[in-house]
Amino acid sequence: EHFLPAGPFATLPLKSDKDGTHRSSIVWVERSEDAEKLVDGDDLVFEHELEQRFGLKLGEIRVADRPRAWPLG
Repeated sequence: EHFLPAGPFATLPLKSDKDGTHRSSIVWVERSEDAEKLVDGDDLVFEHELEQRFGLKLGEIRVADRPRAWPLG
């Protein structure tokens, strides 16, 4: 978990796939305008932004599902 200027960023481990691929869910608080760009953008850009915030501590990052956003307040 990281505490960034816009808010928390955390990875939550999930059950691995049948092929052994490790999976995580992400909780990422971001400014509304930045969140919209990330959710509506390209998967490669999203993966790059994840790597910028989290690094490669757990290995290669690949988006398995489209990101979603919900307003907080």
